[in-house]
Amino acid sequence: MRKYLELPHGIPSHDTFARVFAKLDPEALADRFSEWVQAVCEQREGEIINIDDKTARGSHDAANGRSALHMVSAWASKAGLTLAQRRVDEKSNEITAIPELLEVLELKGNHPTLEEEVALYFADELTRDRETESEKSVDTGHGRIEVRECWASGSIDWLPAKQEWK
Repeated sequence: MRKYLELPHGIPSHDTFARVFAKLDPEALADRFSEWVQAVCEQREGEIINIDDKTARGSHDAANGRSALHMVSAWASKAGLTLAQRRVDEKSNEITAIPELLEVLELKGNHPTLEEEVALYFADELTRDRETESEKSVDTGHGRIEVRECWASGSIDWLPAKQEWK
């Protein structure tokens, strides 16, 4: 810390840090942190962003009726950096927090025309049956049934602006 601050009385104590952090608005801090991350870490072409959820061990407070802290994080593996995090509401699950996380990262919908064209392409039943590969999984747990379907195609002949895309 001495690199960045003048500390004539030494490094602040743990208690001082705790008091300062307790006064910060977590949402505002998260927003500023995300802005900083985006400024210092340009997303490189082909970089994979991992989405993962974790429950913070020991974060529950039974005396005050609080359940454990559950977070969804976006991690840039090449950069070795957490890009953003969102808390999962106590009465919800990670499925509701992930779209908020993607919105913060500005990964979704940054090419609205392309997004619309791809959605229309995959919405066509004949296209999906003939020109795509697909996977489907069905899982049960936590009182619900989860169905995941994924379609992929290596063909972009149908795409009007195909010369702009690999």
